[in-house]
Amino acid sequence: MGSEIFELNSSQIRIKFPNLALTDNGTEYTVTYDLSNTQYTFSYDNWVTTVGCDDTVVVIGTTNQSFAGGCVAYCPSRNDSGGIASCPDDRDALGIGCCQTPIPRGTNYLVINTTDASSIWRLQRLYRSSFSFVGEKGNSTIQSQFSYRLKDLDESTPLYFNNSWAARNTPPVLFDWRIGAENCNQARRNLTTYVCEDNTICSDFDVNVGEYLCGCLPGYEGNPYLTLGCTDIDECGESRTNPCYSNAIYTNTPGHFSCSCPEGYYGDGRKGGTGCIRMPHFNTLIWIMTGLGSGLGFLLFLAMCFWLNKTFHKRKKQMRKQKLFKRNGGLLLQQQRNDGALGYKTKLYSAEELETATDHFNESRILGEGGQGTVYKGMLSDGSMAAINKSKVVGDSLFEQFINEVVILSQINHRNVVKLLGCCLETDVPLLVYELLPNGTLFDLIHDPATTRSLTK
Repeated sequence: MGSEIFELNSSQIRIKFPNLALTDNGTEYTVTYDLSNTQYTFSYDNWVTTVGCDDTVVVIGTTNQSFAGGCVAYCPSRNDSGGIASCPDDRDALGIGCCQTPIPRGTNYLVINTTDASSIWRLQRLYRSSFSFVGEKGNSTIQSQFSYRLKDLDESTPLYFNNSWAARNTPPVLFDWRIGAENCNQARRNLTTYVCEDNTICSDFDVNVGEYLCGCLPGYEGNPYLTLGCTDIDECGESRTNPCYSNAIYTNTPGHFSCSCPEGYYGDGRKGGTGCIRMPHFNTLIWIMTGLGSGLGFLLFLAMCFWLNKTFHKRKKQMRKQKLFKRNGGLLLQQQRNDGALGYKTKLYSAEELETATDHFNESRILGEGGQGTVYKGMLSDGSMAAINKSKVVGDSLFEQFINEVVILSQINHRNVVKLLGCCLETDVPLLVYELLPNGTLFDLIHDPATTRSLTK
């Protein structure tokens, strides 16, 4: 038809079709619509609208039989209705400067003729022109989009030649479309030409007109004219279309579905139905389960808090050890060790290991005290005995000197000199670990008479 398509669906097509039948200064123009060789017919939702003040319109057409109709467009004067054509809202109402004629469904041939009738009721026409067209009935919203000014009927350029005006001022036309020329029963007899595919339903277009349309079965959607075009609808796929109650069990089957209630509930499980109602004797069990769940949840919460607190303190303690290690010259000692200046047997002990070895620096483990610190007796993790020197507070300026002394002591290997086994830098004051002399201290050797006699022999 060579017209602009606005909308196409499974049974109708809406297009812009601005053809006018009009009278212009005594000349009559007739318009003919011939759809007899197409799959389209005029929808019942159209009518013929005539805008004018001195005109009659005659509508002739065919469906499966011929029909004729028409109406009269009349204005008492040029000033009526504010100069705007007043079209009736439906076929039973009357208008001023406008009349409308319905079109039967299935119309495939239509002729519209507008005739000057001014001589019947006045000496001359109120306006130069009048026009008629086919347009969709629509509702009040569609009707309000189109307004016809009667003064346009006096334009010097005939509206017939003004296509842009006609396109702007005529509503779209609605056509029905259908398949073939047979009804469903007749079409099914020849499966080579029958176009409805699987999971479809065939509907006769009209009892009087014939032809048919295809549609998807309930529970299916898609294009009924394509192979596998109608597919099952999963109503549960979207909460908006899910027909089952929120706590119901949804089961999808080809073209259908079912809703059922879980254990402890009864009802049809459907929205808009009874839904799923909890059985009374399950209330106590629900409360018990809720209480147990709450209790377990609270215990889990306490365990989580305990674990987080323990992890936090462990992390805090570790960070403090790292800080003390750096402050006590640990980085400098590591550098000396990497450079090979530190004895290969010198070990860096952890604070926990030396605390265990000395029973947390118990006073009963003290071997002696001096100006440089306190010496404790301890048993290391390998079972060997050691003397652990807990130094006095070391000033920040003496850490480098302390580390250098550790490096020097670690390199001394003489049978008459106490060996330095290692140190610990993770405490407030550095700890030095020496080998333990089994025969007592130097003080004991000097002041013990028995030892003195053995030395003089």
